[in-house]
Amino acid sequence: MTILLEIYNSVRYVIIKPLTIMKKILFFEKKKEFLFVTLISLLLISGVFFTTVAMTPDHKNYRKAWDHQFYIIMANDPFGAHQAPYCYRIFVPWLVSIFPEDLHPFVFRLQSFLFLSFATIVLYYLIRKLNYSRTIALGGMLFFASSYYMVKYTLMDFWLTDSAAIFFILLLFYIAFCEINIKNAILAGFIMVIGVMTKESVLFVAPLFYTYRATRVWDKKAIMWAATVSLTGIVTFLCLRRFISTTGDYEDYSTLFNSIGIFHINGFWPSNLEPYLFGSFGVALLVLPVFALVRNLNFTLKSLPFLILVYTQVLFAVNIERLVVYAIPVVIICSLNGMISLCEKYKIHIAVSLVIPASCYLILILNYPLIFTTYSNVNIIYTVTFIISLMILMSIGELESVRHHKIQLYYKRKKSKKEMN
Repeated sequence: MTILLEIYNSVRYVIIKPLTIMKKILFFEKKKEFLFVTLISLLLISGVFFTTVAMTPDHKNYRKAWDHQFYIIMANDPFGAHQAPYCYRIFVPWLVSIFPEDLHPFVFRLQSFLFLSFATIVLYYLIRKLNYSRTIALGGMLFFASSYYMVKYTLMDFWLTDSAAIFFILLLFYIAFCEINIKNAILAGFIMVIGVMTKESVLFVAPLFYTYRATRVWDKKAIMWAATVSLTGIVTFLCLRRFISTTGDYEDYSTLFNSIGIFHINGFWPSNLEPYLFGSFGVALLVLPVFALVRNLNFTLKSLPFLILVYTQVLFAVNIERLVVYAIPVVIICSLNGMISLCEKYKIHIAVSLVIPASCYLILILNYPLIFTTYSNVNIIYTVTFIISLMILMSIGELESVRHHKIQLYYKRKKSKKEMN
């Protein structure tokens, strides 16, 4: 035990001392903190970017009739008549259309990388807005960057609008916790308009402007705050469907429910739940919240309208994991609470808990899927790594107890020697 304690003390010093120095140097000024967070974000997303095989024109799946084909066509004429519902998601194709056609593949890939990097930065500041420490916020960034369907898949199929959509979702999450005033209401409304023009899923954040800020059931201030943001999103949603032309046969929501929703409902059994849970988020992000059920209760209840709307998508669309993963802001915050609870229970320095999101990220960039590959068994390597990470945390907790006990004994002996003298 003495040898183990010596090794632990050395490792603890190596990990925690640089973090302490880094806080003093980088986090003393907001400008330095922002530059540091931006650098970390770019490094994290770059790690996934350079270890992902992108769906470029020479990729084996490029010519398949997947969603990306519609956005490629739209980039040449974003406001023209295209297949619904893709024709309503005009923001990213319009952004790409500004550049020459031969640069479109590069610009599509660049926007995916940049929006994911921006989203990681916004997530950091969202977590800080909720009064979590900088270390915990860094853990949130690691969890986000380690998400297979939100980051790796989006960087692979970079033609999609998902990276821009999650950026606007996170921005709206952040503003929902800001001071209620006209300036923030206008800003939120503006972001909501662009967000809905990117993908209609951004509209799901609107109820949170009430649930996160209401202090009672009938809170006029919170209702007006939420109504302003909701109306701009709904009006944008309806205007797009009124003024944007479509081609081909587009099934209405009742038809989609009968063909897709009923199928998903009939298949909603315990043996088929992986796409809705572990398949979308991985093991760590679903197991960690269990360690903080009480701490998570209030936040989860306030987030329910958003979570319900996110999961309702599966009644009208396929690709379950890509739809459900939009709940990741809520899931990450609940997981961070689980990390905090573990550290408090085992008296571990919070920086040590970063071993969990760091291991998730390392597995992702080593090209091991963090998730259930579609409707198959969970990746054994990821599950084992997560279990080992938990065991390491618990072992560190035991070593910390021994360390504190030895420190107390040392000071007691020192005090008794002084009294004797």
